[in-house]
Amino acid sequence: MSHSKKPRKTEQQCLCSIDKKHNKINCLKNKIVNKANNEIFNFDQKPVTIKNVWFVKPISIFMMLVSSFLFSLGIIFFLGLANTFPTGMSAIPKLIIIIVKNQTGVDISWAFSLIFLVMNIPFIVWIWVKSSNKQFVIITVCWMLFQIMWNQLFSLDSPFKRFLLDNILISKPVEDNSWQIIYYTSIGAVLAGLGIGIAWKFGGSGGGTDFITYYISSKKRKALGRITFFISISLGILSLIIFYFISYNSANTIQLFGIKTFSLFLYSAISSKIIDKIYPKFGKVLLTIYTSKPEEVVAHFKSIKYWHSYNIWEGQSGYTSLKQSKIETIIFIIEKKTILKEIGKIDKQFWYSTSKIIDTTNRLDSTKLN
Repeated sequence: MSHSKKPRKTEQQCLCSIDKKHNKINCLKNKIVNKANNEIFNFDQKPVTIKNVWFVKPISIFMMLVSSFLFSLGIIFFLGLANTFPTGMSAIPKLIIIIVKNQTGVDISWAFSLIFLVMNIPFIVWIWVKSSNKQFVIITVCWMLFQIMWNQLFSLDSPFKRFLLDNILISKPVEDNSWQIIYYTSIGAVLAGLGIGIAWKFGGSGGGTDFITYYISSKKRKALGRITFFISISLGILSLIIFYFISYNSANTIQLFGIKTFSLFLYSAISSKIIDKIYPKFGKVLLTIYTSKPEEVVAHFKSIKYWHSYNIWEGQSGYTSLKQSKIETIIFIIEKKTILKEIGKIDKQFWYSTSKIIDTTNRLDSTKLN
């Protein structure tokens, strides 16, 4: 008489309704993390279009909302307090706002994100035509639309802006001394770096020079932070030079070749470093997995259409004397947590180690990143 085997429990199953000891908070957390990983690496996902992006990528869209908030808080509020130029393409609308205010006395800071969006239209069309990754463009446009909303919150006389002014300012008004400008620039750089890093991680970007960064990094497989730093510094210095000639005086000369330039490099260094930490796009490691269930792990790899090559060695554990298999695969750093989570669904007792790859052939499948 044959007996059918009971299905094995996995992390995907939720027993909240029948298991009193089941932790509902952890269950919800696992569901959100799994959903986020599925979106980031496109596991079992429909192609993203303008019509269905809200349904296929809900967590990614929410993170664009959070990301654009952090970026706007850093750029519009804190860099505005320090009167420091942002870098990259966002320096251009900032320069326009300063020129208009100096020449006419009219403050159009509320139009920052609108100017930024209009300037991005040629880049949006360019990347849409050149790249097969349409969802990158769609999610980035969502980011820019959210930024328009946050721009109004920080530029106009809103209760939230008054709260920040009343509780965060060191002095009123901001004085032209080095430590205060550096203080606000540093906070703005951290927030902007966090915002852009989160946007990259969830399939979008902050637009502007990020489109150029995306194209170069995809073609050359170079780290985002390094490319971002050099592009941002170049446009930032150009904006400072233009500002210098438009509003020339001795005080501006001192600030331009002193604290202004230092703040520009400080902002670029901090923000690009944070972006690289959050989204080290092409950093590689050798992932070594030790498991007693190699067949099941390989079957699971095939079920999720695992995208990297891997090798398997069989041996014996010196500690337990049991049969043990070793699986080695070279992966991108940002994929590690997701891959380990997938392996943990099959073998909860597996071991792993990683070692940094200094150099290797440039043929790793980066479709999940792009």
